[in-house]
Amino acid sequence: MSKPTIAAVVVTYNQKKLLLENLTSLLSQNLPPDVIYIIDNLSDDGTPQALLDKNFINELPDTKPEEDQLLTKSISSKADPSVEIQVNYIRKKENDGGAGGFYKGIKLAHQEGYDWIWVMDDDTIPQADTLEMFMTDVKEIGHEDIIIGSTALWQDETYHPMNFPVVSLTHKNADLNHLSRGILPVTSTSFVSLLINSTIVDDVGYPIKKFFIWNDDFEYTRRITNKYNGYFSLRSKVLHKTERKHQATEGYSWKYYYEVRNKLWLIFKLGTFSKKERSIMFYYLVKSLNQHFNNVGFHKENLKMIGRAIFNGFFSRPK
Repeated sequence: MSKPTIAAVVVTYNQKKLLLENLTSLLSQNLPPDVIYIIDNLSDDGTPQALLDKNFINELPDTKPEEDQLLTKSISSKADPSVEIQVNYIRKKENDGGAGGFYKGIKLAHQEGYDWIWVMDDDTIPQADTLEMFMTDVKEIGHEDIIIGSTALWQDETYHPMNFPVVSLTHKNADLNHLSRGILPVTSTSFVSLLINSTIVDDVGYPIKKFFIWNDDFEYTRRITNKYNGYFSLRSKVLHKTERKHQATEGYSWKYYYEVRNKLWLIFKLGTFSKKERSIMFYYLVKSLNQHFNNVGFHKENLKMIGRAIFNGFFSRPK
């Protein structure tokens, strides 16, 4: 049997220092990926120059390309210099958020025929054995039509609250045969570090671009586990290097608009989740809004943002 091919997909926007740390960790994997796709959502913080300075690309892309622009370079693995890793830098013509970036990266890797697609954020810092542990778990599970997510830790090496998967021991596709090896069944997990078998993409398609940010991974992985096994690995670990160990409701942020609108889409506009799951989701959305207002208050800008999110959640569609 030939060695499976693996594509790493990193979506980035204006986090050049963390992106460089991420890419260095990918080049240092004990089990190197075959290709790294860097999906740049039109960063304007000097990301292309930083990549050029550190020899991840050979030339600068257009500042504002009329079409998505591809730059390709081969770089030796730091773990095994005899192995060449292809680095594909894609500077997008527009910023359509993390959801659009993951749509683009998964689609490219899938269409180019890689067996496995390993997706992550630019502030994800894999350990040297993250991919190796993924593939060890795949071997333990015994079949490949699966998704499996990493354990996401914060900088103090405790679990990151933003990236807890939905573990389910009773779901129809729950596989309980590998609990002793630290492989837990899940119904959904995050894109902070997720390995997807490409045959699944043949069936379920790609993430929904219109989510822009937040809940795109929640919907996509749940769409997958409606048909296939989903897992969470306690052995495959990454550092999710956010500034704070926080959840979406903490502090005033324009991003919370997407948390509310997208959750309403999941509850009322899409058939991905069961009626029971949507009821639970609605309860936690109300709880989240209450926490948000307790944290932020009822100032004018916040009320306008939440009002727009609720309106668009009910009167627009994600597709």
